Amino acid sequence: MIWGCFSVFGAGNLVKIKGNMDSQLHFDILNKDFLGSLEWYCVDRSEVIFQRDNDPKHTARITKKWLDDQGISVLD
Repeated sequence: MIWGCFSVFGAGNLVKIKGNMDSQLHFDILNKDFLGSLEWYCVDRSEVIFQRDNDPKHTARITKKWLDDQGISVLD
């Protein structure tokens, strides 16, 4: 499995995942690779609208709190 992100600026980091991703691994990827991608493109976090599906690891409390703490909006 691969985790990745993209924006109007281009593709972000790709992460190869061995096995299953849980909410902690998803949190770690967001914290390192998602933020790293934003920094690479010099994107202000307050201008990001994050899109995700409703997979439980994407909507876990740890993820919701992290997105809120980072000032990142989520698309309804």
